[in-house]
Amino acid sequence: MKTFSDNVKEMKGLADLLAEYSYPKRMIHEDDIACLKQRQMTVDGYEVIVYYGKSDYGGMLIYLLSVTGKYFPILPFNLVCKVAQKFLGTKELSLIEYAKEKHKVYTWMLMTSALNQPIPNSCISNSKPCVYNGIEFIRMSNKQAMAAPPKQD
Repeated sequence: MKTFSDNVKEMKGLADLLAEYSYPKRMIHEDDIACLKQRQMTVDGYEVIVYYGKSDYGGMLIYLLSVTGKYFPILPFNLVCKVAQKFLGTKELSLIEYAKEKHKVYTWMLMTSALNQPIPNSCISNSKPCVYNGIEFIRMSNKQAMAAPPKQD
């Protein structure tokens, strides 16, 4: 059985390879490659389903991480943050939570420069910054999450 760290390393490597086939680089249907971006793993005794993807917008990269419980409808927030930190780090994160098929889905986003330096999400306004276990993030509303990524100059 693979460790949590092994799964993270493999998923990050695969996301780098799949970025060339992801929107906006290619206009394919995301469902065609989504199975390659998703994995079931055990974290602190919880079976979780993790989706991790990377999109290249030229001068900006967007990383997307979704975490949901396989057997539990709601996961402990410290567990969700542990997964987010391992994949995305601790700075300039955005979070939206929603329900899907009677399970809570925690979706994190990180925007970085082409040099992989975290940058603030300029789509978010009127949101209070949050800090939990050293992770700095903005909790997004559904309306904010639907906003298009900012354009690069």
